[in-house]
Amino acid sequence: MPSQCQLVADCMDNNTNVAYGVSFERVCIVQKKTIAYLGGKGPFFYNLNDVRQWLEQNFGKRQSRGMEKKNRCLDCP
Repeated sequence: MPSQCQLVADCMDNNTNVAYGVSFERVCIVQKKTIAYLGGKGPFFYNLNDVRQWLEQNFGKRQSRGMEKKNRCLDCP
């Protein structure tokens, strides 16, 4: 993630869920105060591969630390 990106999440005490009556988990990317990506309702209808694809399309592929600049991921066979 770019260093200027904020990450916002509900605390473990679940106060946001209690205050707003949220029923589902969702992956949401907010860019310049606008929802740029809204995933499906979780835990069964969101797809982290879609999130990764969106991030790569908008910010480029992430280079792994300690590797030469190759387009190769560490967990690929």
